[in-house]
Amino acid sequence: SNVFVLIPLAAGLPDSEEERERFYDIVMTRLEKHTAQSVRDHVTVKRSYAMKDFEADYRSYKGNAYGLANTLFQTAVFKPAAKCWAVDNLYYAGQLTVPGPGVPPALISGQIVSRLITAHAKTGRGVRRLVPKQLASLASGRTLLLLLLVLLLFLLFTLLSSLRV
Repeated sequence: SNVFVLIPLAAGLPDSEEERERFYDIVMTRLEKHTAQSVRDHVTVKRSYAMKDFEADYRSYKGNAYGLANTLFQTAVFKPAAKCWAVDNLYYAGQLTVPGPGVPPALISGQIVSRLITAHAKTGRGVRRLVPKQLASLASGRTLLLLLLVLLLFLLFTLLSSLRV
């Protein structure tokens, strides 16, 4: 059987064989601890693909796999909208826009843009709702505050868990 481990890292962090091995050791230690199994002894192929690889293979800025910046203010409700308000008739689709990263959300963003362009063609004017009704409620104040609280708790949990090995 195959196991793939993804470790999201911020662009600009050191990317050396030593750092990659350090992260591998952290992941293996946690995996063996949580499964109560010896995992390292059964690894037959180990390959890492990190920032230097993204820079070399894709000319990615600072080796970032998620776009120009993978920051808090480019995630969740802060993602760029599907419609550019500065340039008429310019729309964005893909994992770096609403609703988010991954293949299914990227396909959904294409559907959102398709609806926006169709509505614009029919009415001759832009459409202000950029996301489906279910996502539009995120714009309300209470929901946004709750979302930010959940995001902060997640970040805190991630930070605390990274301090423990």
